[in-house]
Amino acid sequence: MNRRRLVAAVAVLTAIGADLWLGVCYATGPWPLVASEITLGGCCAITGLVLWSAVRSRRRAGGLLTLFGLVVLVGAPYCFGLSAAAPGGTLARLLGEPAYWLRYAVAGHLLLSCPSFRLARHSAESVVVRSGYALVPITLLRPEIWPAWLLFTAVAAGTLARRFALASPGRRHDEAFVVPAAVVASALYTGMLVTGPNTVLTGAALAAVTAAFLGGLLGRRLAFASVGRAVRRLGAVPADRVERALAEALHDPGLRVVFPTPAGRLDVAGAPFRPADVRRRAETPLGAEPRAILVHDPVLAEHRDLLASASAAARLALDNARLHAELRAKLAEGRASRLRIAVATDRERRRLEDDLRHGPRRRLREIERRLGDLLPLLPDDRDRTRVRHLQEAVRDGIGELDRLGRGLLPEVLTTRGLGPALREMARWAPGEVHLDVRLPDRLDPLLEATAYYVVSEGLQNVTKHTGRRAARVRAVREDAALVVTVADDGPGGARVDGGTGLRGLADRVAAVGGRLTVDSPPGGGTVLRADLPVAVGPAES
Repeated sequence: MNRRRLVAAVAVLTAIGADLWLGVCYATGPWPLVASEITLGGCCAITGLVLWSAVRSRRRAGGLLTLFGLVVLVGAPYCFGLSAAAPGGTLARLLGEPAYWLRYAVAGHLLLSCPSFRLARHSAESVVVRSGYALVPITLLRPEIWPAWLLFTAVAAGTLARRFALASPGRRHDEAFVVPAAVVASALYTGMLVTGPNTVLTGAALAAVTAAFLGGLLGRRLAFASVGRAVRRLGAVPADRVERALAEALHDPGLRVVFPTPAGRLDVAGAPFRPADVRRRAETPLGAEPRAILVHDPVLAEHRDLLASASAAARLALDNARLHAELRAKLAEGRASRLRIAVATDRERRRLEDDLRHGPRRRLREIERRLGDLLPLLPDDRDRTRVRHLQEAVRDGIGELDRLGRGLLPEVLTTRGLGPALREMARWAPGEVHLDVRLPDRLDPLLEATAYYVVSEGLQNVTKHTGRRAARVRAVREDAALVVTVADDGPGGARVDGGTGLRGLADRVAAVGGRLTVDSPPGGGTVLRADLPVAVGPAES
């Protein structure tokens, strides 16, 4: 025990002894009041000394509780009406009055700092506590302003209630018992300020403060006693459940596991980590060169030993989850790269189409027009026939340029959209096509082109393998996806890996982040389905 704790212990024992002697011999107040003051003050002071000396993690709490018990003991003679004729009565009353008012300030400090018993600088709690201590000498100099303590207790209770309302789930779990006990203590102290010290109010108020203190001190510890079993189970958690298991074990539903990588922070799904509100979360790196970072409720930062135990138990699962996250990130980057290539290819195709339309195509149109103007001026039928042949050759060249520029896509698709293009395709298909097209608006040009190729390839396969049987084409917007299906009642047996057509179509669908499936049991017809994400990239007109 160091010197400060030794001095405090001597002071506490001296105060208890003096109070017992003065209370028994010279008190003018009722004996139950004397007994309640001495008993509760002594219990608080002794408990605080034990915590201060024996529990390293609770020294601050022990010091505060010792101070509270000591001021109760020193102020007891003032409360139970020490006789003026008592030996040392003048000194006891001189010390007792400041201690009597100081108990309110220390009680507020205890309640407002629970359960960590630390006050953040410039916080509302810190301001209220400082004002309480400042109010003690002011009250001694100007006793008529004692009603200010009523305001102090009301503000302290309101600050606690507000903090509880705005607290995170973990903090509310810590303060579930502290706040009600603190509000009760504030109400009892208010009654004492109005009516003066009496046995019932004094005992109840001190008991409420002690209960709030013990609730803040033991509540989280008792709650985490049951967490130990959950922590021990973390060693067998699969990688895809490690974040949820840690959140359950640590009683923090918002806990996130983040993996630092050279490319940035990743979450367990391999996506870039973008926290919604970092101001109300704390971070705990795991390891010297962190293999993972826990983003959690700030209240967990007060229990580093529990975080260390949980992370150690889940180490294997965390390592596996990190590998899975990095793999998913690489796959996502591969998909994004294919999408960028597809978008760039589509953009270049449309640029080429525009260049051909406004360059050689325009010149060929001008040549065709001039040849048309030349026809009436030619007297010889043979010359007019030659000019008409030239006109037809120019028109064929324009058509070749159009097909080259559009990549075999019809103009109706680029100008009017997927719905009109599918209806145009169905009109010229060899067999009967039943359409179900429900598209509220235009989609991304690359998405529309991909969907068009899916239907075109599907109808070609229907014609190739079933003759002129009817086909069913469906293109519907479902949530964030465009679902395109081509179905027939043919012999079935089609596979994605069965030929270059469907395999190339699957690659084209995958390039925009979609998925192509083929359901084609032998003798049961074929259903070609493409699920295309609507947001595949920036739409361009």
